[in-house]
Amino acid sequence: MENRIAQLKADADKLMEKAETMCPVSLVNDPGIGVNADAWERYRTILNGFIAAKGDMSGVLDVKYLQSPDTEDDFVSVTVKLDKACTLHSDARTALALAATLADMVTMTTNGDRMWINFAVGGIWKEDGNNAH
Repeated sequence: MENRIAQLKADADKLMEKAETMCPVSLVNDPGIGVNADAWERYRTILNGFIAAKGDMSGVLDVKYLQSPDTEDDFVSVTVKLDKACTLHSDARTALALAATLADMVTMTTNGDRMWINFAVGGIWKEDGNNAH
C-alpha cells in the first residue's frame, strides 16, 4: 500500500508540473481581501489537475469552474461532466484522486448517459470578519 501511495504522490507531482507548462486557466490569482488562501489554492490545484489531464480524459465532456469566488457562497467547486460509461487512465485517474483528496465534499449525479462529479472546497472566505460578503 505504501508503494501505491508513493506512486500517487509522484504522479500528482508530475501532473502539477505538466499543468504549469500548459496555458494557464483564466483564474484570478489573488481573488482579494477576505479569501482563504489555502482553500483557493486547493481549488486551483483541483482545476489545474483536470486541465492538465484533459488529453487523457476521452470520456470527459466538460469541466465547469468559477474564475473567482462568488460572494454569496462559502465554497467554490469544479464540476466534471463525463459519459456515464467511460474509462479514465493515467493522468485522468491521478486528477480524480487528487481532486477527491483536496476537496471537502465530492458529489456525483447521473442522468441518462451522463455523469457529473462535483469537487467542492469550503471555507473560501476567511472567518476573521474580513469577508467580502
